[in-house]
Amino acid sequence: RNKDYPIIYLSKLSRKHNEDKDSSNKHSITFTFIPVMLSNTFRQSTVNMDES
Repeated sequence: RNKDYPIIYLSKLSRKHNEDKDSSNKHSITFTFIPVMLSNTFRQSTVNMDES
């Protein structure tokens, strides 16, 4: 029973690490995504101004 404990602990640690990695990945995706969205909105608004 005690022999299994380190394995359980390690798997918990790695799961935690993966969750942290996931959340930081989500953040970086958000940070790269926001400027793209902003520039797209800006471009569309300038196109609309040009047409009118």
